[in-house]
Amino acid sequence: ARSFCAIFTYFTINQESTSLTLKRYAGLTIICTLLFSRSFTDYMTSGLENPLSYFLVGLIILLVNRDKFESTYLKLASIFILLALAFLNRFDFAVLLLPLALYITFVKNTLFSTIKASTIGILIIGSWFIFSTIYFGAPLPNTYYAKLGAAYPSIEYIERGLNYFSVTFTKDPITLLIIISGIILGLITRSGLSRALSIGMIFYTLYILKSGGDFMQSRFFAILTYISIFNLILFIRHF
Repeated sequence: ARSFCAIFTYFTINQESTSLTLKRYAGLTIICTLLFSRSFTDYMTSGLENPLSYFLVGLIILLVNRDKFESTYLKLASIFILLALAFLNRFDFAVLLLPLALYITFVKNTLFSTIKASTIGILIIGSWFIFSTIYFGAPLPNTYYAKLGAAYPSIEYIERGLNYFSVTFTKDPITLLIIISGIILGLITRSGLSRALSIGMIFYTLYILKSGGDFMQSRFFAILTYISIFNLILFIRHF
């Protein structure tokens, strides 16, 4: 599974620059850093949603990154279906993927074409909410009501969030280094995709802080580590 994610990430981003040997080896070196991220590797085979998150987000970036192909209705609809599935996989990915969705809507395409293509994705999300409300009695998962809906003071959530960052820095510093590098280099890269990903990562980092983190060490940082690798390779590609 780890090898699949590494190869998938590499060939997704370097599909147009595989003839550039230096960039290829630099990209492979960056991918190898994933193996030193406990956040990425520990939850790869944990039975949680992480592997599916990697797969869905990777496919989305693959489709958006393929600039040489025309943005057809089928391609755009596929992207929004994948966005809908990623959202249903983890609801808080709405924070992470919103800037990317806005980039696709207002930069890569017209508003009308986006609304038309996003219809299926919206129907998928709406159908789940209806089913969840009828079957489970609530549209959102129990963890939302138990954690974020518990009405604890905001300062307590932030304190727990800071502790979550602190533990990760102590136990898994490579992960935070990869994430910080990915955000910074993504913002300065001449790529709208990289900037959208970086902004989403910043939003998600703030969400982690505001929500108090998680009881599983570094779990929320796993997807950020994965996306950071995309940004680092995109930076090399545009360097």
